[in-house]
Amino acid sequence: MLQRLLDQWQRTDDSVHIEFIETHHRGHAERIAASAINAGADLVVAAGGDGTLVEVAAALKGSGACVGLIPLGTGNDFARALGIPRTLLGALHTLRHGSVIEIDLGVWPNGYFINAAGCGLDAAVAARVNHGIRHMSGTWAYLAALIAELRIFRPSDITVDIDGRRIECRAMLCAVANGISYGGGMRIAPNARYDDGMLDICIVRECSLAEFAWAFPRVYLGAHQHHPKVIMEQGSHVRIEADPPLPVHIDGEAFGATPLDCTTMPRALRMIVPPKDRAAARRR
Repeated sequence: MLQRLLDQWQRTDDSVHIEFIETHHRGHAERIAASAINAGADLVVAAGGDGTLVEVAAALKGSGACVGLIPLGTGNDFARALGIPRTLLGALHTLRHGSVIEIDLGVWPNGYFINAAGCGLDAAVAARVNHGIRHMSGTWAYLAALIAELRIFRPSDITVDIDGRRIECRAMLCAVANGISYGGGMRIAPNARYDDGMLDICIVRECSLAEFAWAFPRVYLGAHQHHPKVIMEQGSHVRIEADPPLPVHIDGEAFGATPLDCTTMPRALRMIVPPKDRAAARRR
Protein backbone atom coordinates (compact mmCIF):
# COMPACT_ATOMS: atom_id res chain seq x y z
CA MET A 1 0.00 0.00 0.00
CA LEU A 2 2.72 2.50 0.99
CA GLN A 3 4.82 1.70 -2.06
CA ARG A 4 1.79 2.20 -4.35
CA LEU A 5 1.02 5.59 -2.82
CA LEU A 6 4.61 6.74 -3.19
CA ASP A 7 4.66 5.59 -6.81
CA GLN A 8 1.47 7.57 -7.43
CA TRP A 9 3.02 10.68 -5.86
CA GLN A 10 6.03 10.41 -8.14
CA ARG A 11 3.88 9.91 -11.23
CA THR A 12 1.87 13.05 -10.48
CA ASP A 13 4.86 15.28 -9.65
CA ASP A 14 7.82 15.10 -12.02
CA SER A 15 9.93 17.25 -9.68
CA VAL A 16 10.04 14.41 -7.15
CA HIS A 17 12.32 11.39 -7.21
CA ILE A 18 11.38 8.76 -4.63
CA GLU A 19 13.45 5.78 -3.57
CA PHE A 20 11.82 3.25 -1.22
CA ILE A 21 14.28 1.38 1.05
CA GLU A 22 13.37 -1.02 3.87
CA THR A 23 15.36 -1.18 7.12
CA HIS A 24 16.30 -4.47 8.73
CA HIS A 25 18.02 -3.84 12.06
CA ARG A 26 18.88 -1.14 14.61
CA GLY A 27 21.13 1.49 13.06
CA HIS A 28 20.16 0.65 9.48
CA ALA A 29 17.80 3.63 9.10
CA GLU A 30 20.55 6.04 10.15
CA ARG A 31 22.97 4.65 7.56
CA ILE A 32 20.31 4.79 4.81
CA ALA A 33 19.46 8.40 5.73
CA ALA A 34 23.13 9.41 5.75
CA SER A 35 23.62 7.88 2.30
CA ALA A 36 20.56 9.75 1.02
CA ILE A 37 21.93 13.08 2.27
CA ASN A 38 25.31 12.39 0.71
CA ALA A 39 23.49 11.71 -2.58
CA GLY A 40 21.77 15.11 -2.42
CA ALA A 41 18.34 14.27 -0.98
CA ASP A 42 16.52 17.21 0.59
CA LEU A 43 13.80 15.09 2.24
CA VAL A 44 14.14 11.76 4.04
CA VAL A 45 10.95 10.12 5.27
CA ALA A 46 10.88 7.76 8.25
CA ALA A 47 8.05 5.24 7.87
CA GLY A 48 7.88 3.67 11.32
CA GLY A 49 7.80 4.61 14.97
CA ASP A 50 9.79 6.98 17.15
CA GLY A 51 12.78 4.61 17.13
CA THR A 52 13.03 4.73 13.34
CA LEU A 53 12.48 8.48 13.34
CA VAL A 54 15.30 9.20 15.77
CA GLU A 55 17.74 7.19 13.64
CA VAL A 56 16.85 9.31 10.61
CA ALA A 57 17.10 12.44 12.75
CA ALA A 58 20.61 11.49 13.85
CA ALA A 59 21.75 11.43 10.22
CA LEU A 60 19.98 14.67 9.22
CA LYS A 61 20.71 16.94 12.20
CA GLY A 62 22.23 20.21 11.05
CA SER A 63 22.14 19.19 7.39
CA GLY A 64 19.40 21.54 6.24
CA ALA A 65 17.46 18.60 4.79
CA CYS A 66 13.97 17.89 6.11
CA VAL A 67 12.63 14.86 7.91
CA GLY A 68 9.17 13.56 7.11
CA LEU A 69 7.21 10.98 9.06
CA ILE A 70 4.72 8.28 8.15
CA PRO A 71 3.73 6.93 11.59
CA LEU A 72 3.69 3.13 11.52
CA GLY A 73 5.04 2.40 15.01
CA THR A 74 3.48 1.15 18.22
CA GLY A 75 3.09 4.43 20.07
CA ASN A 76 3.52 7.14 17.41
CA ASP A 77 3.81 9.81 20.09
CA PHE A 78 5.82 12.24 17.99
CA ALA A 79 3.17 12.15 15.27
CA ARG A 80 0.42 12.61 17.85
CA ALA A 81 2.07 15.64 19.45
CA LEU A 82 2.64 17.46 16.16
CA GLY A 83 -0.70 16.54 14.64
CA ILE A 84 0.73 14.34 11.89
CA PRO A 85 -2.11 12.04 10.73
CA ARG A 86 -1.70 8.36 11.49
CA THR A 87 -3.31 7.31 8.22
CA LEU A 88 -1.17 6.76 5.12
CA LEU A 89 -3.14 9.22 3.02
CA GLY A 90 -3.10 11.86 5.75
CA ALA A 91 0.63 11.48 6.40
CA LEU A 92 1.43 11.70 2.69
CA HIS A 93 -0.73 14.82 2.38
CA THR A 94 1.37 16.38 5.16
CA LEU A 95 4.57 15.48 3.32
CA ARG A 96 3.32 17.18 0.15
CA HIS A 97 1.59 20.23 1.62
CA GLY A 98 2.86 20.68 5.19
CA SER A 99 5.02 23.33 6.86
CA VAL A 100 8.62 23.09 8.01
CA ILE A 101 9.54 23.71 11.64
CA GLU A 102 12.81 23.40 13.54
CA ILE A 103 12.84 21.11 16.57
CA ASP A 104 15.28 20.24 19.34
CA LEU A 105 16.94 16.87 19.71
CA GLY A 106 17.62 15.24 23.04
CA VAL A 107 21.19 13.98 23.36
CA TRP A 108 22.58 11.09 25.40
CA PRO A 109 26.11 9.59 25.31
CA ASN A 110 25.28 7.04 22.60
CA GLY A 111 23.01 9.11 20.38
CA TYR A 112 19.81 11.14 20.32
CA PHE A 113 16.13 11.05 21.26
CA ILE A 114 13.00 12.75 19.95
CA ASN A 115 10.38 12.28 22.68
CA ALA A 116 11.94 11.02 25.87
CA ALA A 117 14.66 9.08 27.58
CA GLY A 118 14.20 7.65 31.02
CA CYS A 119 14.81 4.95 33.54
CA GLY A 120 12.79 2.74 35.83
CA LEU A 121 9.27 1.44 35.41
CA ASP A 122 8.70 3.12 32.04
CA ALA A 123 11.87 1.51 30.63
CA ALA A 124 10.85 -1.91 31.93
CA VAL A 125 7.41 -1.49 30.34
CA ALA A 126 8.95 -0.41 27.02
CA ALA A 127 11.19 -3.48 26.99
CA ARG A 128 8.20 -5.73 27.61
CA VAL A 129 6.24 -4.08 24.79
CA ASN A 130 9.10 -4.48 22.35
CA HIS A 131 9.85 -8.10 23.18
CA GLY A 132 6.61 -9.62 24.31
CA ILE A 133 3.35 -8.07 23.09
CA ARG A 134 3.94 -6.49 19.69
CA HIS A 135 0.74 -8.21 18.51
CA MET A 136 -1.02 -5.37 20.34
CA SER A 137 -0.58 -1.72 19.44
CA GLY A 138 -0.69 1.78 20.85
CA THR A 139 -2.16 2.43 24.27
CA TRP A 140 -3.38 -1.14 24.77
CA ALA A 141 0.12 -2.57 24.33
CA TYR A 142 1.56 -0.24 26.97
CA LEU A 143 -1.29 -0.84 29.41
CA ALA A 144 -0.90 -4.62 29.14
CA ALA A 145 2.85 -4.33 29.69
CA LEU A 146 2.39 -1.96 32.63
CA ILE A 147 0.01 -4.33 34.42
CA ALA A 148 2.45 -7.21 33.97
CA GLU A 149 5.49 -5.19 35.05
CA LEU A 150 3.91 -3.68 38.17
CA ARG A 151 3.79 -7.15 39.72
CA ILE A 152 7.57 -7.50 39.77
CA PHE A 153 9.04 -3.99 39.57
CA ARG A 154 10.99 -2.57 42.54
CA PRO A 155 11.90 1.13 42.94
CA SER A 156 15.45 2.39 43.48
CA ASP A 157 17.20 5.19 45.34
CA ILE A 158 18.00 7.77 42.69
CA THR A 159 20.03 10.96 42.46
CA VAL A 160 19.02 13.38 39.73
CA ASP A 161 21.29 16.31 38.92
CA ILE A 162 19.55 19.04 36.87
CA ASP A 163 21.92 21.84 35.89
CA GLY A 164 23.65 21.45 39.27
CA ARG A 165 20.47 21.06 41.34
CA ARG A 166 20.32 17.69 43.09
CA ILE A 167 17.19 15.69 43.88
CA GLU A 168 17.53 12.51 45.96
CA CYS A 169 14.61 10.17 46.55
CA ARG A 170 13.38 6.63 46.16
CA ALA A 171 11.60 6.51 42.83
CA MET A 172 9.56 4.42 40.43
CA LEU A 173 10.83 6.23 37.35
CA CYS A 174 12.52 9.33 36.04
CA ALA A 175 11.59 10.53 32.55
CA VAL A 176 13.58 13.15 30.63
CA ALA A 177 11.31 14.59 27.96
CA ASN A 178 11.95 16.60 24.83
CA GLY A 179 8.33 16.10 23.79
CA ILE A 180 4.95 15.91 25.44
CA SER A 181 4.05 12.23 25.45
CA TYR A 182 5.33 8.68 25.21
CA GLY A 183 3.99 5.17 25.58
CA GLY A 184 1.04 5.62 23.23
CA GLY A 185 -0.36 8.90 24.54
CA MET A 186 0.88 9.24 28.12
CA ARG A 187 1.38 13.00 28.53
CA ILE A 188 4.40 12.61 30.78
CA ALA A 189 5.55 16.23 30.24
CA PRO A 190 2.45 18.20 29.22
CA ASN A 191 4.26 21.56 29.26
CA ALA A 192 7.23 20.45 27.16
CA ARG A 193 8.03 22.07 23.83
CA TYR A 194 10.11 20.67 21.01
CA ASP A 195 11.69 24.06 20.30
CA ASP A 196 12.58 25.68 23.64
CA GLY A 197 16.08 24.24 24.10
CA MET A 198 15.09 22.62 27.39
CA LEU A 199 14.31 19.17 28.77
CA ASP A 200 11.34 18.50 31.05
CA ILE A 201 11.95 16.02 33.88
CA CYS A 202 9.25 13.94 35.57
CA ILE A 203 10.15 11.94 38.70
CA VAL A 204 7.59 9.57 40.18
CA ARG A 205 8.55 8.79 43.77
CA GLU A 206 7.94 5.42 45.40
CA CYS A 207 4.29 4.67 46.02
CA SER A 208 2.12 1.66 46.70
CA LEU A 209 0.64 -0.41 43.90
CA ALA A 210 -2.85 0.79 44.83
CA GLU A 211 -1.78 4.44 44.88
CA PHE A 212 -0.04 4.11 41.52
CA ALA A 213 -3.03 2.38 39.94
CA TRP A 214 -5.41 5.06 41.27
CA ALA A 215 -3.26 7.96 40.01
CA PHE A 216 -2.05 6.46 36.73
CA PRO A 217 -5.02 7.45 34.49
CA ARG A 218 -4.17 11.10 35.15
CA VAL A 219 -1.08 10.82 32.96
CA TYR A 220 -3.25 10.66 29.82
CA LEU A 221 -4.50 14.17 30.62
CA GLY A 222 -1.19 15.45 31.98
CA ALA A 223 -2.84 15.91 35.38
CA HIS A 224 -0.35 13.64 37.18
CA GLN A 225 2.04 16.59 37.51
CA HIS A 226 -0.05 17.87 40.44
CA HIS A 227 0.14 14.59 42.39
CA PRO A 228 2.19 14.82 45.64
CA LYS A 229 4.40 11.88 44.60
CA VAL A 230 5.36 13.55 41.29
CA ILE A 231 8.24 16.02 40.87
CA MET A 232 8.37 18.14 37.70
CA GLU A 233 11.53 20.06 36.78
CA GLN A 234 13.18 21.59 33.72
CA GLY A 235 16.79 21.99 32.65
CA SER A 236 19.31 21.63 29.86
CA HIS A 237 21.54 18.93 31.40
CA VAL A 238 20.31 15.97 33.43
CA ARG A 239 22.24 13.11 35.04
CA ILE A 240 20.46 10.20 36.73
CA GLU A 241 22.13 7.67 39.01
CA ALA A 242 20.30 4.82 40.74
CA ASP A 243 21.06 2.18 43.39
CA PRO A 244 20.35 -0.50 42.38
CA PRO A 245 20.70 0.50 38.70
CA LEU A 246 17.48 0.97 36.75
CA PRO A 247 16.81 -0.07 33.14
CA VAL A 248 17.05 2.76 30.59
CA HIS A 249 14.93 3.45 27.51
CA ILE A 250 15.54 5.87 24.66
CA ASP A 251 12.37 6.70 22.74
CA GLY A 252 10.83 3.42 23.87
CA GLU A 253 13.83 1.21 23.03
CA ALA A 254 15.81 -0.53 25.80
CA PHE A 255 19.42 0.64 26.16
CA GLY A 256 21.19 -0.81 29.20
CA ALA A 257 20.93 0.70 32.66
CA THR A 258 21.72 3.84 34.67
CA PRO A 259 23.63 6.11 35.00
CA LEU A 260 22.06 8.22 32.26
CA ASP A 261 23.23 11.64 31.02
CA CYS A 262 20.99 13.80 28.81
CA THR A 263 21.39 17.22 27.22
CA THR A 264 19.64 19.04 24.38
CA MET A 265 20.62 20.22 20.90
CA PRO A 266 18.38 23.23 20.18
CA ARG A 267 16.63 23.50 16.79
CA ALA A 268 18.84 20.82 15.30
CA LEU A 269 16.30 19.26 12.96
CA ARG A 270 13.97 20.49 10.20
CA MET A 271 10.68 18.60 10.27
CA ILE A 272 7.63 18.59 8.01
CA VAL A 273 4.37 18.95 9.95
CA PRO A 274 0.78 19.94 9.12
CA PRO A 275 0.14 23.65 8.42
CA LYS A 276 1.67 25.99 10.99
CA ASP A 277 -1.49 26.88 12.88
CA ARG A 278 -2.45 23.26 13.44
CA ALA A 279 1.09 22.13 14.34
CA ALA A 280 1.50 24.96 16.83
CA ALA A 281 -1.77 24.09 18.52
CA ARG A 282 -0.74 20.46 18.94
CA ARG A 283 2.77 21.33 20.15
CA ARG A 284 1.45 23.25 23.16
